[in-house]
Amino acid sequence: MALNEWSYIFVNFHVEGRQIDLAVFTATTILVIEAKGYSLPVTGEINGPWLQHGPFGGKRIRNAYNQALDGKYALRNAIQKVTNIDSYPNASVIIAPNIPKGSRLTIGDFKVHIGGLELVPTILQQASGANLTFVQCEKLAEQLGLEFILNKDAVLNRTVLDADRMYDIYTQSFLEFYESYTKKIINDKYNYSGEDISLKDVNNLVTKDDSGLIILGPSGCGKTLLTLSCAVSCIKAGYFPMVVAAKDFSNNFQNFLDKEMTLLHMNSAISIINSAKILGKRIILFLDGYNECSEAVKIRLTRSLKAFSLRYDAGIVMSSQCEPERADLLNLQKVIIGQPSEELKVAILKAENIDSTNENILRLLNVIHSGLEAYLIGKVAHLVPDGASRFVLFDMFAREKLKRYTSEGIRILSIFASVLISKARFSLSVREFDRLCDSQRLSSDVQNELYNSGLLKRRGDKISFEHELFFSSFIAEAVMREANGEIENIIRLLSSPRYSLSKVFILGAIEDNRLLNEVLECVKDKELITACARGECGSVAQTIVNEKVYNLLSMMVEETKGLVFEIHHNGWHGVKVDKLSLSPALEHFDLYIDAISSGLVSGNYFDYVMSACQYIDEAIAIFCEKNMIKKGDISLHHIVFSEVYVMNRNSAFSKLISFIVSGGILFHYKTSGNFDQALYQAWRDSYTFGQYYFLLAISKFNIDTNKIISIIISLIEDSEIYPYHLQLELFYFCKYCRDVGEPYHNWLIDVLERSLEKHSPTMNAIIVEAIRDIGGLDKEEDNYLGIIKAELEHVLSSDGVESDKLAWLIYSNQFDHPFESSYWQEINDLDTSKQKLLFMKACRGANVSYSFFLGTLINRLADFNDPSVCSVIIPWTSLPGEDVFSPQVAIEVFVNAHEVLGRLGIPIPAYRGKPVTSTDDVLLACGELYYWINRSDVENPQESSHTLTARQILMKHARCSSIGVLQLTTSQFLSSNGTRKSLIDFYPLISLRVAREMIIAKEEQIFYFQHGFRDNIRSVTIFSIQIIGRLGDETDLLLLNNLCDDEKFGTFAFDAIRKIESRLISSF
Repeated sequence: MALNEWSYIFVNFHVEGRQIDLAVFTATTILVIEAKGYSLPVTGEINGPWLQHGPFGGKRIRNAYNQALDGKYALRNAIQKVTNIDSYPNASVIIAPNIPKGSRLTIGDFKVHIGGLELVPTILQQASGANLTFVQCEKLAEQLGLEFILNKDAVLNRTVLDADRMYDIYTQSFLEFYESYTKKIINDKYNYSGEDISLKDVNNLVTKDDSGLIILGPSGCGKTLLTLSCAVSCIKAGYFPMVVAAKDFSNNFQNFLDKEMTLLHMNSAISIINSAKILGKRIILFLDGYNECSEAVKIRLTRSLKAFSLRYDAGIVMSSQCEPERADLLNLQKVIIGQPSEELKVAILKAENIDSTNENILRLLNVIHSGLEAYLIGKVAHLVPDGASRFVLFDMFAREKLKRYTSEGIRILSIFASVLISKARFSLSVREFDRLCDSQRLSSDVQNELYNSGLLKRRGDKISFEHELFFSSFIAEAVMREANGEIENIIRLLSSPRYSLSKVFILGAIEDNRLLNEVLECVKDKELITACARGECGSVAQTIVNEKVYNLLSMMVEETKGLVFEIHHNGWHGVKVDKLSLSPALEHFDLYIDAISSGLVSGNYFDYVMSACQYIDEAIAIFCEKNMIKKGDISLHHIVFSEVYVMNRNSAFSKLISFIVSGGILFHYKTSGNFDQALYQAWRDSYTFGQYYFLLAISKFNIDTNKIISIIISLIEDSEIYPYHLQLELFYFCKYCRDVGEPYHNWLIDVLERSLEKHSPTMNAIIVEAIRDIGGLDKEEDNYLGIIKAELEHVLSSDGVESDKLAWLIYSNQFDHPFESSYWQEINDLDTSKQKLLFMKACRGANVSYSFFLGTLINRLADFNDPSVCSVIIPWTSLPGEDVFSPQVAIEVFVNAHEVLGRLGIPIPAYRGKPVTSTDDVLLACGELYYWINRSDVENPQESSHTLTARQILMKHARCSSIGVLQLTTSQFLSSNGTRKSLIDFYPLISLRVAREMIIAKEEQIFYFQHGFRDNIRSVTIFSIQIIGRLGDETDLLLLNNLCDDEKFGTFAFDAIRKIESRLISSF
C-alpha cells in the first residue's frame, strides 16, 4: 500500500449478529479476517466440522472457514446500509503465530483463504469486489458504534486502552474549553534572547526545549492568550498539557491541580498523570498569571513547580508580569511581550474588518499602549470621532456595550468608580454594590445589563471593573461630572496621587477647548504633558502642547544666544554659567523634555537643537578668546564646554542635552523613518563641536554607521583639538562601528591607532578599548596569551601577600582589561584544583576598598562545594566600613559571604566586627538570617530557633534602623541574575512587622551609610509600602489609605492597596 493511501482496521466488533475479529479497509480492498491461535494440530475442510488433535484424541471445533464466510456476508449486509455494493469483501482465516505441525487444513477457495501470517501481505494486495471510500468507511464505523483508537498498543493492552480513552476524553474537554481562546490570538513578534521570534517559534520552544519557559509582559499584553495557544499546540504535537491559574493556589499543590482537572471531567490530576506515563506522553504544566498568586505562598508555589517537574519529568511554562520568586529553582527561558507592535495593532483591526489606513484610525493606533485598546478600536472605530482621546475610545466601547441602558449605566459606573477611588479601593462586596445600586434607584434590568456588559467582573463576593483601564476611564467620567467645569477642581484632582493612574483619561475627557487650554497652562506633570504630546489626550491637547514646545524651543535658542560665562572660584574648574543670563520663562522647561524627545525621535526639532549648539559654541569661542588662560593642564575651552554640555543643569539647553547624552531619549522611544532622514541631514550640516557632541549622542543604537563613517574618521583625525568630553563621546561611539564595511573598517582602526600618539595615557586607554571593540586587537590578543599563561604560572607557583594581590588582579582582568575575554578563557581552562587555588589566593588578595567582582569570586568558590575554601571567605563576613568607596559592592560581598558559609555548612564566625550603632547590630542580624536560609538542614528559617536572636534584633530596632538595613541587603542590584534569596521571601512575618513599624515612625530612621546610598526616609518609606502591598492583608488597608493623598507616597500606597485587594479577590 502506498504511503499516501488511507487504511482502517476494525477490531473485535459485532455486525448482523456475528462477531468479527478483524476487518481491513483500504482504497482497493476490504478483507475480513477470522483470527485463530491453535496450539495443537488441526484438520478440516471447507465443509463439516474441524478437529483439534490432542494426546487423548480429537476434539470437534467450529469450522473457521464458515465463521469467516458468515462474517464476510454479515459485513456486506452492514455495508449495504451505508452504500449500495454489487459484490463482496474478501475473507480469510489467519492462524497465528504458525499453523501447528501435523495439521491438515484446506487452503480454502476464492470465497475464503486459509493460511498462516505469511498469507496476510498477499491477500491484502488482492482487490475485493466490494470497496468503500474513506468517507464511507468512517460512516460505517459510526453506524456500527465503533471507537476510534489511534494507538495500536491500546488495541492489544487493556491498561493502555483505558489510558488512551482517558486521554481522548481529557483532550476533547481541554480543546472544547481552551481552543476558542487561541482563535483570538494574532501572530506577533516576541523577544527571546534579544531576538524577535514568532508565535510558531514560541510553540516550538515549549515542545522542543528541555528547559522551562516564562512569558513576561505587562497587564493586557496577551500573555494568557499566548500561554493557552502554546498549550493547545502541545496537544497537536503529542504532549499532555495541564493549565492552571496561579491565583487559585493556596497551599496544597495536589488540591490545586485536582480543582482544575475536575472542571475538565477528570477524577483527579494523578489519573491524568498516570495516563500520560502509560502512553509515553510528556506532561507540560502551564501556570497562568504567576504575579496573581498570593505573596505569602509564592515561594511554595515555585518549589512545588520544581518538585512536580522533577517527579514527573514535566515541562513548566508560566506567564507573569514579574520574575517568579526563587527563579533560581526553575531553569526558565524568557519570552518577553512588549507593547503591541504597529503590525499587531493593524492585524487586530483587520480581524475586525477595520480599514487600518484611515487617518483617524492610524492616529489612535499610534497613541494606544495595549492589545486591549487595539481590540476596542476594532469594535468601535466607526463610532470614534476624529482626534479622539484614549478616554473617548473606552467611553464609546462602554456605550456600545450598555446599549439602551447607556445613560443609566454610565452614571452608575461613574459613581462606582468615584466610591472606589474615595475609599482607595479596587472592589466592593456584592452587598455594598447592591446597596449602591439601590441608593441610586437602579432597576434590576439595568443592574443585569451591567453584569452582562463585560465592563464589570465578579469573583467570589467581590465586584470590580473588568480591567484597570476601564476603572481609569470611569474615574475620569466621575471627575468631569463632579468638577462641573471648575478648573480648580480639575487641577486639584489631577495633582492628587489617588488619580495618578487616571490623569491621562481625565485630561482626555475635557471637551471644552477653552477649559482644556486653561488646565494645560496649570499642569506641572511631565508624564501628563508627554502623553498630550503623543496624542493620548486627544488632538486638541496635542496641538496645545506641541505649540508650547515650539515656543519653548524658540526661547531656548534665544537663551543660548545670550548665555554669559564667568570665572568663579566655586564653579567647575572655576567657570560657570551666569544665572542672570538665563531666561525666567524657561523655568519649567524640564517638564517638556520628554515631549521634546518624543518629537526628536519622530524627526522634529533638529533645527532648534542644532542652532542652539551653534550659538553655544560661538559664545564659548568668544569667551575663551577674551580669557586666554589655562587652569592647571586643562585648556579653558575644555572647561567651558564641560560646564555647558555636561556639568551645568541650569540652562534649558543643558537640561535637554544632558537627557539626550544619558541615553534617555533612545531608552524611552522608538525611532521612525523621519528620524533617520532628519538625523542624516543634520550630520551633513554639522560643523561645530557641540553639534558633533549632540549628534554622536543621539545616533547611538539607531543608525547605519556606514552612512556616517567617513565623517567619524575625519573627526578622529583631528580629535586632539576637541574638548575633552567630545573626545570621550567620539571614541565611545566607535564601538557601534564594528560592522562597517571595508575599506572603512581598516581605515577606522588605522586612524584610532594613530590617535594614540596625540592623547594622554588616560585617553589612550579609552582609545585602546575602542580599537578592541571593533576587532582591531584580535591579533594582539592572540599574542598576549603567552603573557597571561606566564602570569598564571607564576601566581600558582608562588606564595605570599604580593602573590595573592597578583591573583586578585588576574581574576579582575576577566572583567576590566583590553584582553578580558582571553583572561576569562585561560582561567576557565585551568583544571579544578588550579582554579580553586587561584580563586582562594585572589579572595585573600582582594582590595578591601575596591572590591568589585569579589561577590562573583565568592560565589565561584562556593561552587567547588569544598568547606576548605571558607577560610578565605570568613574575613568578608565582617561589618563593611561605613566609608567604603562602593557601598553596594561592600554589602554584596558581606551578604555573599554569609550565604556561602550557609551553603557549605560552616559555622558563622564568633567575631564579625564590633557593633557600635543599632544599624551595625541589624546588619549583622541580617547576615545571620541570610546564613540560615542557605542552610539545607533548616526547613523553615522563619520559625527556627536558630534565627530567633537575629529576628529579635530586627524587632528591637524596628522603629529606627531595621527597615533601612533590610532594604540595603535586599536590593536587586546585589544579585547578578536577580534571583538572590530575599529575606522578605523567607522571613515575611518579620519583614511585614518591620515595614508597619517604619510607616508609623518615619522620622526616627537612621541608616548604615551616611553619604547618599540608601540613606533617605523617602526611599525606605516607599520600600516599606511595597512590602506591605506584597505581604499585607485587609488590616493594612487603613494604614495605606492614610497615605493615599500624600504627594510623595500616595501613588505607591494606592498600588499597594491594589495588590492586597487583588489577593483578597483571588482567594475566592
